[in-house]
Amino acid sequence: MACSSKEEKYGYDDCRFEKNVDENFHCSICYNVLKKPRMCRNNDHVFCLACITRHLTENSQTCPECNEHLDSSTLRRPRVLNNYLSKLRINCDYASRGCLQFTCVGELEAHVANCRFSPVVCANENCGVVINRQEEIHRETVVCQFKKVKCHDCERMQKVVETLEGRLTEMDLKINAETDEMRKSNEEIKRDQEEVKNEVREVQKEVADVKENLSILNKNTDTVKVMMNQMIDKLNMLQLSNNLPSPVWNVPREDILIAGGYEHFSETGKSAGIYSWEKNDWFELSQMNKKHIRASSFVYNDLVFVVGGVDCKKVETLDLNHLPLQWMRFVGELPYKCDDHQTVVYQQRVFHIGGYNYGQRRRSNVISELQLTSPCTMNEVCEMPEPRVGHCVEAFEDKIVIFGGEGRSGAFDSVLEFNPETNECKEMFPLPHPLARMATVRWRDQVVVLGGCDKNGEVSNDVFLYDCKTGKTKSLPSMLEERYGCCAVITGDTIVVMGGENIKKNENVDTLNSVECFVMGRANWNYLPAMIEARWGAIAHVLPSTRKYV
Repeated sequence: MACSSKEEKYGYDDCRFEKNVDENFHCSICYNVLKKPRMCRNNDHVFCLACITRHLTENSQTCPECNEHLDSSTLRRPRVLNNYLSKLRINCDYASRGCLQFTCVGELEAHVANCRFSPVVCANENCGVVINRQEEIHRETVVCQFKKVKCHDCERMQKVVETLEGRLTEMDLKINAETDEMRKSNEEIKRDQEEVKNEVREVQKEVADVKENLSILNKNTDTVKVMMNQMIDKLNMLQLSNNLPSPVWNVPREDILIAGGYEHFSETGKSAGIYSWEKNDWFELSQMNKKHIRASSFVYNDLVFVVGGVDCKKVETLDLNHLPLQWMRFVGELPYKCDDHQTVVYQQRVFHIGGYNYGQRRRSNVISELQLTSPCTMNEVCEMPEPRVGHCVEAFEDKIVIFGGEGRSGAFDSVLEFNPETNECKEMFPLPHPLARMATVRWRDQVVVLGGCDKNGEVSNDVFLYDCKTGKTKSLPSMLEERYGCCAVITGDTIVVMGGENIKKNENVDTLNSVECFVMGRANWNYLPAMIEARWGAIAHVLPSTRKYV
């Protein structure tokens, strides 16, 4: 149906819409569906633009609904409502003339302007019949009784035909002459093309010779590279086997604890060890009571807590003030089994972040506050934008920063900032590329990111600094070995990376027992004595330097 004169000025008639329109989207003045909606300033009452303009002009400068003061300058455009209305499907203004098309309100004006059923008046003099636009030409030239019939002067037309015939004859002569010249030119072009083809063949032969020489050179270069890498590996192994002294730097005083993870040569997930800088060697520690693989850990009141792990909800502690060190079962346990999560201490509060929830059989996006009671409780405080496992967490004075990890579609490049004071989580500047199962350490006001694997599962030995204020990154010297699932600690300015796994060229997984360290500001990484056990998915901490543990 065509719109009424009332609708042209005010809202849209309900019956024009493909589906019923909710009464909340009707103007309270004309009772039609809103057209060009406008909203009062404070109470969100909505009217058609034409309706409220007329009301403010003819009645009073107040809202018809709430009587608050209102004028044309204080009317607001409800953007969300306008977007919703613009997507409603409505029939054409000329439906009564035969147009059956429904279109979005936002596109109605453009459709009506070009509609084939819009009314036009026959242009023939003395006719005046109103017809659809699509019928205009047919009526004016065929149907209309007032159509114009032209009379032609036959004698004049004959002269015109004779003149055209003469010109066509002249054109034929010129075309024949041009054709002969083009034929000669084409023969010359063919001769030139043949000469060019011969030259191209000679150049292609020269290029093929150059490519063959380059291929031989590349093979020789690859052979040299392989030999150099083999020599470097032999030198490194020779340094380890001869127990050469460590590079010259200020030797850190904080020994290193490592525990749990997947191990090849002991009772899986229970062993622990300590590295002594003074003795430059690793020493076994008493085993944990339960296996903890891909667990998390934190230090709280001189107690090392190891939390969960693969198919585990147990919690164990190590009292650093009680020598010899002995693992103890904690009186409480987690509400559910979880692994690949992170726990971190922030101002005497402990937070449990993400991981795999065995109870729900899925990855978690929950950040909870962990209460060290019997039983332990986890109170949800925030949700991350997506579930994640294999991520890293570092605590600062005013925030907790969550790096990378992976979900169902692979590794993330996202970095999240969690504010424990407001329990809010927001996006920060992303990592340079997606990364999961890497290690991180906090160095001053920045975070060092080490190794890990990307979205395609490629293992890396890259190391870079991430500035949590600007999101800028700076590359550091690469580790000696590619690692993922490794653990790292920092003592002073010295970073120590332990274990992890690497995927060899034959796609076999190699669990590492190698240890390497790097002093911030230096140019290279150096090996430390290898661990007693090769392990992946372990936990590590530096120990207070106030006492000797071995």
